[in-house]
Amino acid sequence: MTATVDVARLRGWLADGGEIAFLDVREEGQHGSGHPLLAVNIPYSRFEAEVVRLVPRRSCRVVLVDDADGVAGKAARRLAGLGYRDVHVLEGGAVAWEAAGYRLFPSTNVPSKAFAEIVEHEFATPAISAEELDRLRRSGQQVTILDSRPLDEYARFHVPGAVPCPGAELVHRFADLVASPETLVVVSCAGRTRGIIGAQSLIDAGVPNRVMSLSGGTQGWRLAGLELASELDATLGRSVPRQSTRLGGEPARSPPALGSARSTMRPSRRGTTKPTGGRLMCSTCALPRNSLPVTCRVRLPPRAANWCRRSIAGSAPVTRASCWSTTPAPARS
Repeated sequence: MTATVDVARLRGWLADGGEIAFLDVREEGQHGSGHPLLAVNIPYSRFEAEVVRLVPRRSCRVVLVDDADGVAGKAARRLAGLGYRDVHVLEGGAVAWEAAGYRLFPSTNVPSKAFAEIVEHEFATPAISAEELDRLRRSGQQVTILDSRPLDEYARFHVPGAVPCPGAELVHRFADLVASPETLVVVSCAGRTRGIIGAQSLIDAGVPNRVMSLSGGTQGWRLAGLELASELDATLGRSVPRQSTRLGGEPARSPPALGSARSTMRPSRRGTTKPTGGRLMCSTCALPRNSLPVTCRVRLPPRAANWCRRSIAGSAPVTRASCWSTTPAPARS
């Protein structure tokens, strides 16, 4: 018989400093509509495929929460079959948690979102509304929008004209992506969390520009009735006219455009590069090399660049011999 735990005892477990996995086995939509703060979502439909990766230790305390509909009990029996020895179901599920006077938080990634809210409150991180940003862009003001999400998220949807630059690279690449100190810089994300953190990191780094986060990110942009872009547009390979220097005083250099000499170089067996007659494509994900200027996740010379779904996702390793394949350059009319 599956063991159960009430809300009061679970609260004690969450505060005792011991190892515990608090798992919400409801589907993503149910989890997003409201869940306890520290509950991690592993939908029952993907439970066996995900739980071993997220909870590798079979002796870990595991508490499962559902909507008191029996789903947590089914998940508990699956865990027992996988060898987990300390599994409990929250009595009454999420409803009981709320009835005991504890809040259910909507949305996902709640702890990180809460951190961004604290940062914004403590540092008064400035923000700009979607309507005001659109007005500035249309009026011809110097505005650079930096999308702080990974490239796959950027490709799905982004503010028109936004330049992709993952949050961890904002300070490092800032001088290459922003045309002049007079340019207004707006950091965007899907909602507001990464935009706030990205904007504040640039402010704390002492960049000379005025920096703001986009209030509501792409969600706020869409709710304002404005259209989002969904293609890898020309900003990925466009060189930016330089009128400034790097933070350390070093002359700034524009990033190479796609299709330039650098983007048609391939690693040789000795770790050097040599030109090819066509455009190099990554055989693991069919995307062009240098589609994102980050260090290649495959073991290649340090200056090589690649964006590969398989290597980032951590799936089967890609060998050096199979990483690149050459495709003929398209005929020019």
